[in-house]
Amino acid sequence: MESSLFFAVVVVGSVLLPLAQSFRCYNCSSVQQKHCGYEFNNTNIKLVDCQTPKTCKKVLLPTVGGGYEPIQRGCLDNELCTPLSVCLSCESDMCNSASNFRITLLIVVLSLINLFYC
Repeated sequence: MESSLFFAVVVVGSVLLPLAQSFRCYNCSSVQQKHCGYEFNNTNIKLVDCQTPKTCKKVLLPTVGGGYEPIQRGCLDNELCTPLSVCLSCESDMCNSASNFRITLLIVVLSLINLFYC
């Protein structure tokens, strides 16, 4: 009896632990903070706690007529992720800085080139 109760607690804990996973994300907008954009500098950027189902994101937002793309970073759901935006997600501490997404952004660009030209 005692061992089955212990087993039940371990199983339930194993299932619920990933649901309570927490990590920290940079939270800023390049419209309001110039260091939040392409030349990211985390010196004065606020960190926020983030829990699933939200993830740390770096979102490149579209503009009318092209040109400058505002960047939003933070613990976000998918509402900013549209067919016109570039949405990069991650789930670890401070993973939505600029350097962590260079390879991912390269993969996105190469995939788009492949989609349109092949």
